[in-house]
Amino acid sequence: MDEKNNLSIKESRIPASFLTIIITAFLSSAIPSWSWLFWALNCIVFIISFLIVVIAWKRSELEKRYFSILSYCLLFNVAFMGAQPILRVSWESEGTSWMYLGGLWILTLVVTTFMKENIFQAFSKTFENRFSIAFHLVVLVLIILTPVAVITANSMGYDGGGSQMFIFGSITYIFSIVLLVVLPAFLKHPKDIINEQVKEAPFNRGRGN
Repeated sequence: MDEKNNLSIKESRIPASFLTIIITAFLSSAIPSWSWLFWALNCIVFIISFLIVVIAWKRSELEKRYFSILSYCLLFNVAFMGAQPILRVSWESEGTSWMYLGGLWILTLVVTTFMKENIFQAFSKTFENRFSIAFHLVVLVLIILTPVAVITANSMGYDGGGSQMFIFGSITYIFSIVLLVVLPAFLKHPKDIINEQVKEAPFNRGRGN
């Protein structure tokens, strides 16, 4: 049975987690140059995440549920900030790719959130169904595409530091997309997992016999 949520502020890992987010937000706002606009956006996302985690810490009945929410908020912030470098490089070069990349990021977030149940099953029952196999193949392809993006950067018209920043932004952007694909798995409620395990127990015993 999962433990009840009686965590202290130290055990909740809130201070360490959000210190990490603040540092990441500062660095993200400063790359490739300081931007008050992105600093404000990052702070807004940080504050919303902080409030969600504090509410979860106070109200979540189970520790696992709380830590799932904490992990989701922490990784979401990393994904949000990881997508920014390449968007800023495109924006500052007066290109239009930032609109397509930003749209893809938002679309990925929405679609994967709606598919949270399938994504959870893909992780909990690895390679046991077609969706799980397809999911892992997609993630593998995304990872393989990283060097392709790096090579493509050399022919995008960026010179010197701009080319290096595009390469860096390509890597962090793809990492951000991978995180968005994984994130919905943290939204599964522990009680639902327990109920599914209880339902599957008789079936598994029957197969064992």
